[in-house]
Amino acid sequence: MALNGLVSRDIVGNVKTFTLHGEWKDYGVEECAKVGRVPDNDMMLSSLIRVALEKMTALQSFSWDLNTKLLPTVWQGLANSKVTKLKIRFPPTRNPKPVALAPPLPSLVSLTIYDIDPLCYVDDFSVLLLESKKLRELNMIWSPRMKDVREPSISWPTYFGRIAGNPYRMNLQKIGIKNLYSPCDGGCGQVFDPSMVREITIINSIGGSLDDNLSSAFLDPSWGRGDSYGLVGLKMFRSDTLSRSQCGLLGSIKGLERVYLIDTQMSYQERLNGIDSPISSNGTSSTGCSNMDLKDGYIDALTKHHGDTLRHLLLPPQWRLNTDDIALIVRRCPSLEQLGIGAEYEEFNNLRLLVPFLPKLRALRLLVSPDDRTFANKMKQLDAEGLHEEKIAAEPTLKDSRFLIYMGLGDIIFKLDSHKSDSSVERGRKVQRVSSDDVKHVEIWALDSADI
Repeated sequence: MALNGLVSRDIVGNVKTFTLHGEWKDYGVEECAKVGRVPDNDMMLSSLIRVALEKMTALQSFSWDLNTKLLPTVWQGLANSKVTKLKIRFPPTRNPKPVALAPPLPSLVSLTIYDIDPLCYVDDFSVLLLESKKLRELNMIWSPRMKDVREPSISWPTYFGRIAGNPYRMNLQKIGIKNLYSPCDGGCGQVFDPSMVREITIINSIGGSLDDNLSSAFLDPSWGRGDSYGLVGLKMFRSDTLSRSQCGLLGSIKGLERVYLIDTQMSYQERLNGIDSPISSNGTSSTGCSNMDLKDGYIDALTKHHGDTLRHLLLPPQWRLNTDDIALIVRRCPSLEQLGIGAEYEEFNNLRLLVPFLPKLRALRLLVSPDDRTFANKMKQLDAEGLHEEKIAAEPTLKDSRFLIYMGLGDIIFKLDSHKSDSSVERGRKVQRVSSDDVKHVEIWALDSADI
């Protein structure tokens, strides 16, 4: 009814964003599968959406987030549109549906595909990726099923084989990959122009420590065989895995402005609720504490090669930085605006003395270790006594930190008022407790998740 009303009214030509979200009931799926037919209500839905797309002459963004597969009929409607942003989610259920060949979308700038599973649906995106010359952002999120069952069914050339065999290279600026479980079996370095890439996000995919994930022992090394990376314009790097090859990558380039090394094994919300990190039988944390020996290498590479340009830095909470580590970051990265690090309560006094040397610092976050709740418990004890606001407001070093607005002490977040005049500096700063929703726009909190 809603789609029919939209299509039949004149306002359809003014629609710029079209999102389909919710549950869709397929009737007669088993009976139709026996005779190779698509359920009638699916065909009606697809036909109506195609008509709507053809009438949306101003459409810029389209999102398919239904629990049923997008059929070729809808793709035909998209082929005639001028959509610039496209999001497609595949359903988790494996019901027989026609295979679609995604057509070229000449105006497409951003493409995000969720829950890709080669054994559920084998839609072909290779032509779309080859012919959509304006594409600048590509996010591919595979279903976690393949990695959970150790099934290397993902074939990289299936998506990029046409590009690898063509002189054309994609001019991607933003790349996001999640749940990729596949070897680099050809053409990986011939897909896009690395000098054009500005942002890279890799979650639960390649590049992890082989000591921590033996199931990827024959997959991960195949991604690091290139002699040179060529990422000369990279500005943002975000990953939840650590490895020596990745540390080498960060040390081989210059000019990074934002680096987020996150811990997705334990989400921020789980840390907020006080859930302990799982510990393996050998006494090491499954969140990667065996990578503690990489801490010095990462800190040295980031501060030495990117210190002058680095504005955002988020390090894993397992890395409990000492005074020398913190002093090195402060000395080499004077332009930091957001900083998130793991430090024990004993280091807090030393950190107070170093904060004034970061004049542009806007947000400071001290992370809770997933393996040791001592710091978090200490912060909660001070909070229960009502001492946080009093101590922060009276802190003399914060009076000179005019740009510092947000401070996270473990799971507790505070907002400091901005200075309006010199007289307000003398009186100190007003401090108030805020929730995690109030810092969703601050990257060291917002990007500390498994989402692309």
